Amino acid sequence: MNGHPSEQLWATQHRRHDYPVGMLPVPEPIPGLAFFPGGFGLVGAQAGSPLPPFPFGGIMVLGQDFHTADFYADCLQRGAEPVNMPTWRVLLALFDQAGIDPSWAFCTNFYMGLRHRDRATGPCPGRRDIDYVDWCAGFFLKQLDAQRPRVVLVLGKETLPHLARLSPELRDLLDCTTFQSIASSIGGPVRRGVTFDGLAAFGTNLVVLTHPSLRPVNIRRRSYQGLLGHEAELRMLADLPSWRTW
Repeated sequence: MNGHPSEQLWATQHRRHDYPVGMLPVPEPIPGLAFFPGGFGLVGAQAGSPLPPFPFGGIMVLGQDFHTADFYADCLQRGAEPVNMPTWRVLLALFDQAGIDPSWAFCTNFYMGLRHRDRATGPCPGRRDIDYVDWCAGFFLKQLDAQRPRVVLVLGKETLPHLARLSPELRDLLDCTTFQSIASSIGGPVRRGVTFDGLAAFGTNLVVLTHPSLRPVNIRRRSYQGLLGHEAELRMLADLPSWRTW
């Protein structure tokens, strides 16, 4: 399939079977700024312009799921997600403070589709449908294989059990349900040399961050190398190998 990698991924993100109760397919991509699969996952995307280069070997920013169907419809009409919404506002500010160029990032989600009527935060409504979760896990691996990122920034802890099942280096995170348990786990919140099942000769680095939309509530729970809160997460990013030289 020819074309931009984000367009190729978007063209294959629909399930062939029905979505579970509470989840709906994404009808069409939002052309501007938007997390995948609501849009193309690229910060520099603008309606009416060609997509910016795909960040091969860059950063994958991994959320849980896109949002609700109503929010998506509003963003589609606008042509982009609002840059001042909590997720983008906090994420871009964190990138700026950490010296990360947003053009390095592919911003995506583990669960494909939209929430039907559920609230935008909390566990994904489709998380108990084993077939759907397995399909999303397979598509996550497809995204990894397409980008081959040097770093995966995981937003929040909701997707960690699924990632732990896909990677031997993350197995100890399988039962981590709090930021305190992540901090005290064998590998902690910053992981190096992470491999994933089925992706031969590929390893990456991974950091578990507070989800931007819940940062005011959860950032005080973060700790790393004797630092707390916001300073702890900045140190997590600073400890990633070689990313400052990209």
